[in-house]
Amino acid sequence: MKADYLHSFAGELLGTFVLVFIGCATVAVTVLFSAHTGLFQVAAVWGAGVTLAIYATRHLSCAHLNPAVSVAMVLSGRMAPRKLPVYLAAQLAGAFLAGLCLYLVFSGSIAAFENMHHIVRGTSDSVKTAMMFGEYFPNPSLPAGFSVTMTTAFGVEAAGTFLLVLMIFLLTEGCNVGRPSSEFAPVLIGLTVTTLISIFAPLTQAGLNPARDFGPRLAAYLAGWGKTAIPGPHGGFFTVYILGPLVGGCLAALLFGKVLEPLMAAKSSQCGCADIKKDPAEVSPVAEKTVKVLVFGTTPPCARCRQAETEARQAANEFPAGQVTVEKLDALSPPGRQYGVAVTPAILVNGRQVAAGRVLKRMELAEIIRRELEA
Repeated sequence: MKADYLHSFAGELLGTFVLVFIGCATVAVTVLFSAHTGLFQVAAVWGAGVTLAIYATRHLSCAHLNPAVSVAMVLSGRMAPRKLPVYLAAQLAGAFLAGLCLYLVFSGSIAAFENMHHIVRGTSDSVKTAMMFGEYFPNPSLPAGFSVTMTTAFGVEAAGTFLLVLMIFLLTEGCNVGRPSSEFAPVLIGLTVTTLISIFAPLTQAGLNPARDFGPRLAAYLAGWGKTAIPGPHGGFFTVYILGPLVGGCLAALLFGKVLEPLMAAKSSQCGCADIKKDPAEVSPVAEKTVKVLVFGTTPPCARCRQAETEARQAANEFPAGQVTVEKLDALSPPGRQYGVAVTPAILVNGRQVAAGRVLKRMELAEIIRRELEA
């Protein structure tokens, strides 16, 4: 159990550090050196950072890298609540360390920029450099005259995070037959972040991640930006950049878990185009269909992996002997690599992943098997 917590903490800390440092650094070089000339360039690097961070750490942890995602996973039953404090602590620590490293790398350039533009750090005008660390509304890079209320900013952050978390569910959950392979999913999650930043950044800088905002913001506070960093010139950073994403993530978890997932689970085919009823006389007799259930876990098996195997064997016992077979495999075995197993336990039914990182209860898995036999 302690080893599991250590792996999760290390994965979330490293992944969040990579994500936040790459993303904040691209904002820094844009502010200081005009290295990027458009919003999309900044958004694309942010998306690339997300993708790289997930690929780098998803074998250590579930690569949430975002408190809003972790809370949503707990709310939807995909992560045990006892692991949430470990994930949150690691994410905040990783983001804070990324903010410190960002300052160490660019401190000289920041000081030169401040001297050149007569900016006194800690004053309201220093938001032009503080935006390299935390987010502000409206985006400080906008021309004077634009305004965004706290209510609007809260709604933007909640809506953006809602879309991000919803897409994570849709891109990774086994009940969605239209999902990509697990090897390609991190690319599409990164592309989702790029898209959302391109849309929402002019209003709020598109934080969409409480750790990404608070960690570097705290580093900026300690580095001399003071009240410009916390609570910020307009205040409300907690409401907008921490509470907003958490609300959006929770709403996405409820929509997916209560509405979309049951609809997907009840649908046994990919589309209705082939649902044409045939005359029974035209249908040739076929051999009894069988189902093979693969349960991928760790060696030695963790508690959840053992539970997943037990639930699978109990589900198989509800069908005639020989119709459903269950096989326990290591996630690092050749079949595990073939199917792209990234988190455990993972359950596949006839080669189709139906669960990753969570235990399917006997009745739930039995229903999936029953639909597979009827398909």
